[in-house]
This record gives sequence, structure tokens and C-alpha cells, in this order.
Amino acid sequence: MRMLVLSVSVLACLGTACAIAQSDDWGPAQDQIPPYRTHIDRRHGNDHAYPDRGAVVRDLPPGAAEVNYAGISYRFVGGIWYQREGPAYLVVEPPIGVIVPQLPAFATHFDSDGKPYLYANDVFYRPRPDLGGYEVVNDPQDADAASVAAPAQASAGQPIVVASAPATLPSPQTNPTGVAIQPRNGQSADRQAIDRYECYQVAVRQTGFDPLASSDGTPPADVARRDSDYSRAQATCLEGRGYTVAR
Repeated sequence: MRMLVLSVSVLACLGTACAIAQSDDWGPAQDQIPPYRTHIDRRHGNDHAYPDRGAVVRDLPPGAAEVNYAGISYRFVGGIWYQREGPAYLVVEPPIGVIVPQLPAFATHFDSDGKPYLYANDVFYRPRPDLGGYEVVNDPQDADAASVAAPAQASAGQPIVVASAPATLPSPQTNPTGVAIQPRNGQSADRQAIDRYECYQVAVRQTGFDPLASSDGTPPADVARRDSDYSRAQATCLEGRGYTVAR
């Protein structure tokens, strides 16, 4: 009888040990597994982790910007584009042509065919200060490769196949800050676009008012006053860079 009791006790202890071992092995690991699949994007030296397209999240990270385009409302934060799907948000690919006011600091810069681009999370952006942000574009290196391949195909007597690019929908914003400038020092169009956008940022920092942000719930009189302050700060910045600003 003693041997039987001892055997039962040993088995009980072993069972408890097994339960503890399983808790130690699996509990912390499960806590560290995100609720969706992620990947690390190392293209163009980005080296940043992102959730896979199609991942579903219930709560957006803080600071998500609302971007409306072609009748669809997106959220953008941390280089990730989201679209509302019922009570949650779906990680999606942004449409070509959409404008986002700001990009994360870890977005990487590179030049293609002498033009500046930025990259994050398998999406390419072109600075568009004239539109108040950054435009989602096709991979510029694909276009460069196609332009190099076409003459070679022609010289070899091969038919030139031109891939049809996705249709770019009209931009929802045209010069959203509504400022007309005249360069006094012969600034190029690219230089004007950069100065326009940088002065937009300067005015936002100085006044705390962003004309591209939603003003829902703010009294119209308050919006008009803050917009006037913003316009003055922007004009001062542009005039200091050699432009005549239409008021």
C-alpha cells in the first residue's frame, strides 16, 4: 500500500512539473507572438519591420493620419496604410497617386534618374511640395529599366513592348495651401516645390495650425483666424527665400 501511495505522489509531482515546464516554455513565447504576420523590409536600406498586407488590427497606433482618396478613407502611420474593415482595420497597399502629408523619419531616400524618391514598406513616394506632401508612385527603377531596354530592343529588331501603367486617379488636392508664388531669383520648378513644402512645414510649426488636417468640431471663426496666422507665417518664409507671394 505504501508503494502505491508513493507512486501516486511521484506521478502527481511529475504532472505538476510537466505543467510548470509547459507554462515556462509556451506562455512567454505566446505573449511575444504578434496577432498577425510581420516581415522586415530591407530594400533600399530601409531595414524596418512591418505587418504583412492583409493583416487585421483592432486599434491603430497613435498619430494615424486620415487620408481620403477617390471616395475611400485610409489611415496612415509608421509607413503602414490601413483601411477600415468593420470594427477593425486592414493593412492594405495604397493606390498610386494618393498624397500623404508626412512620412516616417525612417523612410529612406534615394535618387533615380536624377530625381529624389523615398521608400518605406514596399511603397515608393515622390516629394510633391506643390501638393502638400508625398505622392505614392510606381517603382521608378522599373521605369528606368524599361527606358533602357526599349532602345536595345529596337536596335535588335525586336518589337518594343510597353507595359501599361496603372491609371493614376486625379489627385484629391491641388496646391492645398492655396499660395501663389513668383520666383525672384530664377528658382527652378523643383526648387520652388521644395521651398513651398518646407515653408508649409515651418508655418505649421510656428502657428500650430495645419491647413491639411481635419478641422471638424472647430468653430469656423477660429479656423479662419488660425488659417490667417498660418498664411502670414508661410508668406514670410517664402519671401525670405526669394519669392513674391500673392496675397
